[in-house]
Amino acid sequence: MEKQRDISFLEIVLTAIRSCLSHKLLFSLIVLIPTAVMFVMVMWGFTPKYRAEAVFTSPVENSAMMPGMGAAKKLSEKGGSLTDLLGDSDEGADVTMTFAKSWELHERIIEKFDLARDYKFKGKFYADLLKKFRKDLKIDMNDEDMFLVTFEHKDYKKAAAVVQYFLTQVDSMYNYYKTNQARQMREYMDTRIKEVETEMESMKKDFIKFQRKNNYYDPDRQLESTIRYMANMQTEREAIKQEISYEMAKQGNRTKRVEDLERRLKNIENAISQVTDGKQSDMGVVALNKTPELSNQYLKLKSELQMQQAIYMMLREQREQLDMEANNKQVNLIVLQPPWENDKRVFPRRGLMMMFTFFISFLVATLLCSFIEYMRSESKKGSDISHEWESIVREICFWRK
Repeated sequence: MEKQRDISFLEIVLTAIRSCLSHKLLFSLIVLIPTAVMFVMVMWGFTPKYRAEAVFTSPVENSAMMPGMGAAKKLSEKGGSLTDLLGDSDEGADVTMTFAKSWELHERIIEKFDLARDYKFKGKFYADLLKKFRKDLKIDMNDEDMFLVTFEHKDYKKAAAVVQYFLTQVDSMYNYYKTNQARQMREYMDTRIKEVETEMESMKKDFIKFQRKNNYYDPDRQLESTIRYMANMQTEREAIKQEISYEMAKQGNRTKRVEDLERRLKNIENAISQVTDGKQSDMGVVALNKTPELSNQYLKLKSELQMQQAIYMMLREQREQLDMEANNKQVNLIVLQPPWENDKRVFPRRGLMMMFTFFISFLVATLLCSFIEYMRSESKKGSDISHEWESIVREICFWRK
């Protein structure tokens, strides 16, 4: 069995060169004809396209809070601020992307610039025209919520005009969306404030009615005064009792002074009884036996009123904050790079297409010339491969039989 020797890369390259030189005409035709055809196409055959682009971002939410807006700030920390309702920067970017990719905007652009005629569209389905348009219009967004919009067209002036119109329309749609959203929020806040005011006034009337009916205005001070008053009366009553006992022991019988002391003692006991029964409530003295019930009801009414007042103050603060945010909010898109008329072609890429065509033609010509030389050498040897190839050629070239 004949041992096969190793073939080096240099030997393969030299063999390929020799094969190409043996078929100079065929090699030249295979390389030059496609290259020449591609040159004609890129110079005069393909319709050139130009690209216009712009970079923009959604408006920045500038919220300036007034001093003293504690309740609104706490609500904001818990995730319920009006900025969340009006939309933060992420929400603004999502809204902007939705408007930018909406079919309504694309339809306006197609009608505005009569792109159906430029695309030579004669189909029955409008969706096909939208597909062609969206193939030329590209919208990308990076991690910093910055948008890059590009549009390709055969007229570079029209391409720049389309991008400019695109920015104007997206800005208008975003402005209308934010303005309408803020108006709805203000209407809701005004309605809610009126409801809370009505409810708060009703609670105030009930609270005042309870205070007047029970003469219960300040439980802590009234209870403290009542206990002090009762303690003084109790001390005085004990002192009078001791004095009566002393007079009785000293005189041995009822004297006029003892009768005066007994009258004073009776008056004090009547006063204590009236305080206990609540008959002196008009003087601010509370009935001790009714104090727990009155205190419970008083605290309930007061806490409900205070809660309603806190809600009212929070709503008023947020209403003011809403007005400030609406005034300070920039509702226009921020254009970082406006479109301009760029007359540099983006299609066809002449150099790249010419290099690619030349490379493929050169590769095909080299392989074909090498194959022909290889089959010639095999034919001289009378190998099986040459016989198989000749039979294939005879089958293909049937007219030569």
